[in-house]
Amino acid sequence: MNAPDMRSINGIQLLNLIHSRGPISRADLSKLSGLSKPTVSEQVGRLLRLGAVIETGQGEAGESGGKRPTMVAFNATDGKVAGIDIGADQIRLAIADLEGRIIRQLKIPTSSDKGPSRIREQIKRALDSLCGGDRGLRAIGIGVPGRVNCHTGVVLELVNVFEWRNVDLRSSFEAHFGCPVRVDNDVNVALTAEIQNGSGQEAETIVLIQAGTGIGSAVAIDRKIHHGAHWAAGEIGHFTIESPTRKEMNPRGEMESVLGEDQINRRVQAAGRRSPVIRRFLKTLPPISALFAAAAERDPVAISLTQPIENYAAFAVANLALAYDPDTVLLSGEIFRYVLPAIEKLLSRTVPWSPKVRQARFGEEGVLMGAVNTALPAAYEQLALQLASDVLPGITAASSH
Repeated sequence: MNAPDMRSINGIQLLNLIHSRGPISRADLSKLSGLSKPTVSEQVGRLLRLGAVIETGQGEAGESGGKRPTMVAFNATDGKVAGIDIGADQIRLAIADLEGRIIRQLKIPTSSDKGPSRIREQIKRALDSLCGGDRGLRAIGIGVPGRVNCHTGVVLELVNVFEWRNVDLRSSFEAHFGCPVRVDNDVNVALTAEIQNGSGQEAETIVLIQAGTGIGSAVAIDRKIHHGAHWAAGEIGHFTIESPTRKEMNPRGEMESVLGEDQINRRVQAAGRRSPVIRRFLKTLPPISALFAAAAERDPVAISLTQPIENYAAFAVANLALAYDPDTVLLSGEIFRYVLPAIEKLLSRTVPWSPKVRQARFGEEGVLMGAVNTALPAAYEQLALQLASDVLPGITAASSH
């Protein structure tokens, strides 16, 4: 390996150590990396000049006394990342530093009738506004409630919300913002947040089931998201627990038609016209809460609606537990507050090695936080390329695309 290549690799190795272990002294960097003290001193000087690391003051002297070392740490302000959560009726955006700490957030309303081009432009304007005059973006992560080819950043299918097919998000945003863009399914993105900082930190194989307007799941095996051959792993909206009676496929999917919040709300409002108990609770509670409050009072109309909800939710958890044998199943969504007893009952009867079942830590915040987390590795790759280009002219951040 020639000298410029070696210097580039040494710099990236030291930056990784500083990021994971800092604040840290040059002497400790030399011990951990196996590099000589002069090499460490030279490379840390270069990282300081580039702004990738900062000095944070003096550390403790060694056991033998002597001069206190100057500590260095990763510079989390050397650029920003953005996270974007594209939802059915609103889009949430966040700017974060290079440690993933959110600095600013913004919500903007949207609707399915705008079409992909108008929504892309709406997001670009909002992110420009959120960044202010100085973008400084190193990477963008986007969570989308549909099937996504993560290699190309193309939304393959998003029919239950926007009627999108083959919509290229990555290229459009990379051209506008000049930085790497990573796009993934929103539940996959939310599971990333749970693995990094939430209820999945201790598990190796994890399933997250998220219920909202739609219902989906994500699976992490050895803490890595499993996408499937068609980028469709976790698309449980099409699960069914009965023999299909339809001649054509339900575009929403049988399970999503039962557990989707919009579908439940519609049925509860209609049931309120037949049930005085449901109607009474609807005066003070949202539809899902009103439904289960009425069921608790043994209202027959309410029970007729809650039973399929409980059955489908329990079926989803039990079958995913059997298929993937996870350490932990995480649940996100209002509906799971009410159906957890039914889930635990079915698990005890059907899964001999029942996993831990718990609420996801971040709930609806998970997608936005996960989008930020999805952007961070791309930002670090860009930073590494910047270090390499400082030694080897011609290597640019565009290489990371």
